[in-house]
Amino acid sequence: MTLFHAAPPAPQPCVGVGAVASADAARAIAGQQADASRGVLDPAQARVEAHGVACTRVARSGDEPWSQIIAAAQDHGCDLVFMASHGRRGVQALLLGSQAKKVLTHSSIPVLVYRPPVAFAEGTTH
Repeated sequence: MTLFHAAPPAPQPCVGVGAVASADAARAIAGQQADASRGVLDPAQARVEAHGVACTRVARSGDEPWSQIIAAAQDHGCDLVFMASHGRRGVQALLLGSQAKKVLTHSSIPVLVYRPPVAFAEGTTH
């Protein structure tokens, strides 16, 4: 099993007259992205391994998470992509788009999408 986390790309410093770029800031952002990935992948790995299943962890960043998901699945020889949908509807779905829909549209690997109940998707718990 391959566990995957997509992080947004690190912001690029402005280049031009008077621009200031800091190597420390770039390292700090990379560290925050790595921490975010660990925050998602560590508990997932613990749950998978608790059931006796070996897993590999992959974290990538980029402008298009859906393409990173497909690339990681291809690179690791996955035969199924399982992912959850945020369950966005209406204007929110229109503005934010759906990574799950893009993976479904562009992947040559079968995709299974879990869509949580509406109340869960809106941030409430049962």
